[in-house]
Amino acid sequence: MRTKYKTILILSTICLVVTGIVILSNTKQTAEITTVKLQGFTKDFSLGTIQVKSYSDNGRNGVSFVPANVAKMETAILENAYYVSEKVMNIEGLERNGWFFCKDNNIYFLYESTDEEYTLINVYSDYETIENKIISFPSLARINFTSMSFEMAEEGDYDLLSLIFDNYDYSKAKEIYGLFDASSVSFKEAEQQIWIRGYNEIENDESISVWIVLDFLNEKIGHVDAEGTIIYLE
Repeated sequence: MRTKYKTILILSTICLVVTGIVILSNTKQTAEITTVKLQGFTKDFSLGTIQVKSYSDNGRNGVSFVPANVAKMETAILENAYYVSEKVMNIEGLERNGWFFCKDNNIYFLYESTDEEYTLINVYSDYETIENKIISFPSLARINFTSMSFEMAEEGDYDLLSLIFDNYDYSKAKEIYGLFDASSVSFKEAEQQIWIRGYNEIENDESISVWIVLDFLNEKIGHVDAEGTIIYLE
């Protein structure tokens, strides 16, 4: 079992574009709490419209807000059509308690990011192929699998893949990806592999997709090349 490093911040190799920040006054105002889907990074999932004290839109990094009434926010969570359950997820190296949603083959997570402030994000990872293409895919943790991330992990003497494989076995991961439709996920029972459809973020074209492979038997991550061969990250 690998040692967990819950307090390590895994920096993204892709610059996160902040689409705008809105800071409201102390007076209560309403705001729709919505964030992006993976395919094209356009606004898609909405928690609903609630009263807030402050609100900021961080683009691909989700939205952060201070609810005026936490109980009413929790009611909005439970009434949301895409709510699945309470859950612990690893967000950039930190384990967070929060609420898990799934809509149209995307994983969303709401958690308390600081005292009183909550953040709603799309949980995805960036994966770098041997051709240096960046593929974004719905992930079990908000971390990146890129050359820079692996270099940082090696320098810091920790195992990046442990953030996935120390927290999920094949059956637990299947419970989450089992919420996806067959066009976006494939299960290889004998090999204990889950294939997840990812998208080329740089070209921003959801028609350009690559299968990302989570191999729970060997605790590896890879992708399927044009010939159908699994290329593992080493």
